[in-house]
Amino acid sequence: MTLNFALFDKNTFKEAETFPFSVHVMEFPNSYIVVAILLVGSIGLAKSSVPPIDTAELYNVTGRSVGTARMSRIGIYQDKVYFVDTTSRTWDEAKRACESSGTALVSVESTGELTYLKSIVSSSTTYWTSGKTANSYQYDTGATTASVSVSSPTCLSITRSGGLIAETCASKFVALCQGTSVIVPCYATNDLVVVLDSSGSVGAANYVTAKSFVVQLATAFTVNAPSRFSLIAYSSTAIVTIPLNNGMSPTQINTAINNHAYQAGGTGTASAIHAAINQITSSNRNVPKNIVVLTDGQSNSQAQTIAAANTAYANNIRTFSVGITPNVNYAELLGIARNNVNRVFTRDSFPDLIKILAPLCVRVCEN
Repeated sequence: MTLNFALFDKNTFKEAETFPFSVHVMEFPNSYIVVAILLVGSIGLAKSSVPPIDTAELYNVTGRSVGTARMSRIGIYQDKVYFVDTTSRTWDEAKRACESSGTALVSVESTGELTYLKSIVSSSTTYWTSGKTANSYQYDTGATTASVSVSSPTCLSITRSGGLIAETCASKFVALCQGTSVIVPCYATNDLVVVLDSSGSVGAANYVTAKSFVVQLATAFTVNAPSRFSLIAYSSTAIVTIPLNNGMSPTQINTAINNHAYQAGGTGTASAIHAAINQITSSNRNVPKNIVVLTDGQSNSQAQTIAAANTAYANNIRTFSVGITPNVNYAELLGIARNNVNRVFTRDSFPDLIKILAPLCVRVCEN
């Protein structure tokens, strides 16, 4: 039997998307197990302008494990990070395995996410998701379907070829987990300098949001004690808010980021990049060196900004650009990143920055 899942907004009960995939319905004496229409949380997710990271980049990455050793990261989609536990388990065991690693069994929330998951899972493996039925179909998020009569509990699995499939919960499959935090810790030693736009166009409220984003980015790297973090905040002039050789604890670094006052003024990106370069070269060491520039528009001089990025490259420093709002100059962002599109990230608004935190953490952590 083939069923189509219609995805509904749980608040308005209006159809939001339709899932064009097949579900295996299991037949038992005198009854069928039927999987009903899913009602999940609102799927009004912002569509990320950053493509999913190639999963080849995420396999067997030394020093970047999350949770226990058995978990392997296999992909990132929007603000979710996916992991697999290669041990076959019952649904209840798989759920506990994810939770013990600080993750949760995956909840599929859109057709796009389902398509992506099918593209990254192994063709020879069946994986558990968070879906489980009793008298109705229910996701761990708490959203439920209309009640349907079933002869026994069933759980929802996913395969590359079949999509979502109903199975008995006692069956043993591999857990497919999703990260409960968008912070992806980097355990490879790096030097990271964040160059943060504090110009007049940003605005005080947005600057608070940007600082919160920087705190989370710093947390991803300072979890590894040998790594170093620096912050350069700039408008017309650049201010070394946190020097690279700071001797501060992660908590002190986060406090210093949050306490930095909004500047307003012009957009002197070039001078800020040069200040970042100076932080790195004045205490150079044989580790990956990175500069991440966050800006909401275009600099006072595109030519000078790109020239500064070229100077960073000449000093063996990798440069990344993050552009927020539609007002950014993409050509300049690309120039900052040395024409490497995989090191350019854009969002339409400051609240949406959170969507690129995980991909950015992974990109910067690459060696």
